[in-house]
Amino acid sequence: MLARGPSRGKFDLRLYRRPHGVQFLPGDTLLAVSVEADSAVLIVHVPSRSVQKAIRTNQAGSHMVSVRRDGLMGYTANIGSGSVTELNLATGATRSLAVANQPEGVGVRPDGREVWAASNTAGVISVVNTADWAVAATIPVGERAYRISFTPDGALAVASLTASSRVRIYDATTRVELATITISGSSSGTDLAPTGGAQPVGIAYSSDSRYAYVASQGINAVAVVDLRERKLVRTIPVGPGPDAVAVAERR
Repeated sequence: MLARGPSRGKFDLRLYRRPHGVQFLPGDTLLAVSVEADSAVLIVHVPSRSVQKAIRTNQAGSHMVSVRRDGLMGYTANIGSGSVTELNLATGATRSLAVANQPEGVGVRPDGREVWAASNTAGVISVVNTADWAVAATIPVGERAYRISFTPDGALAVASLTASSRVRIYDATTRVELATITISGSSSGTDLAPTGGAQPVGIAYSSDSRYAYVASQGINAVAVVDLRERKLVRTIPVGPGPDAVAVAERR
């Protein structure tokens, strides 16, 4: 989407430091960008490449951002504060909630009813009910879930288990694990995956919710996972060390 027409090029965020999470708002002309060092989420206008608004979370390490399908609400995982922040992207109003320690991966269900935040150290996913603004459940993972997100239809949640080179699929309604799929390939160890392996990280989806595309840092590839058949279809070689991934489909 950024490669289309006059929007092609770099974005200068000026005073805002360490941008990390990025999500388009509906319409593809606005971006929500988390800037971790400034504890904020920016609203960036793509055609003019300008920052329209900065919404402060007042939490430490606002690392990733996830946006509700209607584009009205955004959510950050705040690693240093051990919390999740809800941001009204129109008014700038915020509220924060304590979850399991060091949350990093965060995903909001498309209908906005729940936010799932994955802990770096506790080996769990905290499920936040947004209406009650409370932790409704804790899902045991047994290891770090580096990223967690929902398919466009809201039926499934997918977590990347970087250290063990696997992705795990959950039923988003029952929160039950449906499958755990290994991404094949080997590499040297890193801080994220001490024993090496494919090291899956960022996740994106086809618009029909059938396929997950998983950036696999250790093998310099994007893994294609069939969520209906629950199997690895193939890996697509890319440049070194992929982390984030996005899908652009012809309309």
